Amino acid sequence: NDDYEVAIEYYNRALEVSDSMKNDGRYSESDIDDNLSVIYGSIANVYNMQDKVHLAIHYYQKALPIFEKYGWLESTAILYYNIGELYNSMGNSDEARSNYLMAVDAAQKSGDSLLVAMSHKGLVAIYNDAGDMAKVEEAANVCYEYYRNHIEEEKGDYIVTILAFARLQMNHYKDLDRAEGYISEALSLLDDETSWETRSNVYTVCCEVAMARKQWKKAEEYALMSLEDEYETYDDIGVYVYLAQIYAELGNNEGVKEYSEKIFRGM
Repeated sequence: NDDYEVAIEYYNRALEVSDSMKNDGRYSESDIDDNLSVIYGSIANVYNMQDKVHLAIHYYQKALPIFEKYGWLESTAILYYNIGELYNSMGNSDEARSNYLMAVDAAQKSGDSLLVAMSHKGLVAIYNDAGDMAKVEEAANVCYEYYRNHIEEEKGDYIVTILAFARLQMNHYKDLDRAEGYISEALSLLDDETSWETRSNVYTVCCEVAMARKQWKKAEEYALMSLEDEYETYDDIGVYVYLAQIYAELGNNEGVKEYSEKIFRGM
């Protein structure tokens, strides 16, 4: 019910009870540790939902020694991926990449193909921002092999993967026609169950291709569509940059001023 303070209060009570279990002979050390790891992860998730990023990372990291102690590789992979996502949301690409790579390592050791694909999905975004197209292609291929065969269960992640291929064609191979082919497939997969974040990413890539073709009005339309959600995110700053450039091309000085101010505030 979005009552986060009360949720944290109850989780802290749960931690107190877990501590009391240590002096009770009925519970094994592994049972207590398992309980603690669940609570730490739950607290981290609450802070994550509030965008209290550093607190979320702190509690995820409190669970990490427990996962490593028992060799819980699947949980370790998910934890490192979540921390990578949080650092990426702050624009800290170095820490994000480091945690995604540790997620890849744990996922590969676990043998879970879904977790391998998930952790590589994080790397796709990092390598794309760094302009390392060879690594983008390598990571995206890992994702594609899994998500293509599980499209019904993992449609959102499949869409994100084909968007990576669209950017690869546009930025590396300079093939706008093939990029638009991937975008058309992504647009055709959008439905009422598609998350806003995924939908926004699709519209952003549509904007990028329109800009590459110097179709400025079309680019403006897609950029504004990608911002329709009421919450501002780190990714929105990139779209503000696009809109400032688009309005400069269209000779709309007020638009340039408006989005330049939004870029400054966002940064």
